[in-house]
Amino acid sequence: MKKEKIVLLVLFSLFLIFAVYRHFTKASDIENNKLTGIAKIYDISYSHYRYNGDYTFKYEGEWYKGYKHLKEGEDKSLIGRYFAVEFSSENPAENKLLLNKEIKDTLKIREAGFKIQAHDKLE
Repeated sequence: MKKEKIVLLVLFSLFLIFAVYRHFTKASDIENNKLTGIAKIYDISYSHYRYNGDYTFKYEGEWYKGYKHLKEGEDKSLIGRYFAVEFSSENPAENKLLLNKEIKDTLKIREAGFKIQAHDKLE
């Protein structure tokens, strides 16, 4: 029984070390190769006991997806809205959405690769 606890503790420790390492290398990659673009939230999903804002953005002709953990009070009203996204030019799959920087300029949104109609309201 004691050996099983030690093995579980070692496995848990390795997982924790990997998670911390992954978090800091992602942040470092974005900071060292940072570009800013425009992303659109297209859905709100639920996983791992929390809500996420699922978003997409375009870089060098290719579409990328990401998700942002949402705080309480952030809800489906975010769907269809545009925000700044920071990403790594080396690996755009490493990205983070900036909910405090909403984009409402339709020209910039179109330049970012999104098709918006004249009747779309960006309040």
